[in-house]
Amino acid sequence: MFKGFHVCIQVSDLDRSSAFYRKLGFAPVPAQRHDDGDAVWQYLRYPGSSTLLELLQFKTGGEAALPTVERRSLRGLNHIGFHVESLEALRSELESSGVDIVEQGARAGYRYLFARGPDGELIGFAEFE
Repeated sequence: MFKGFHVCIQVSDLDRSSAFYRKLGFAPVPAQRHDDGDAVWQYLRYPGSSTLLELLQFKTGGEAALPTVERRSLRGLNHIGFHVESLEALRSELESSGVDIVEQGARAGYRYLFARGPDGELIGFAEFE
């Protein structure tokens, strides 16, 4: 029934967030940046996959900072997560880019880390054995 899946992230600066996710390997979907007067949004896809992000910026009323809270106290959408080939290589790249890594560890069968995106969104990365 389903052909794909996407996550919409409300952002405060579309260009800044788009640049951040492009550094992670996402590419803008051609002709998928829209402006309806009240909001502007863009779709990005990870090449060779159906992984799709929608970045949404409202032009007014969205200036308040998002709360930064402990992951265990979140309700609703907790994080967006990506499976990676090399967590160590990614960690190095994130740290050299100044990305805030907030948690890392291992569980049976995988290692993981959580980082914060440009608007405080929680992003998980996991390397499975």
